[in-house]
Amino acid sequence: MDSKNQISIKVCELPDSRNLKNKVKDLLETDKNITSNQTISQNGITAYFLYKETPESYSADINFMKNHKNYYISASNVSYNKSDYFINNSKEIINSMQSNGNINYNRF
Repeated sequence: MDSKNQISIKVCELPDSRNLKNKVKDLLETDKNITSNQTISQNGITAYFLYKETPESYSADINFMKNHKNYYISASNVSYNKSDYFINNSKEIINSMQSNGNINYNRF
């Protein structure tokens, strides 16, 4: 939780080892609340960003695989003026994840 910027990011390991590309494709076909999406690749990691937008803010679900494990990052009610802040911090969280699942990132 970053109370100064009013953003809370949840990170968890997904229990399945399902192919994320297929999982995201299924979500895009079935979850009609997803309003937009993007795929970002950095440092050999592909992250799938799924957005549920409202006029004032959005929620985001990010799925990615690192060290042969699937992970999920989520945030709710991200204001549009904090979007870059949220996305950049999510990228840093992904970069800082260790092979044991620990996150070596303490901004949040």
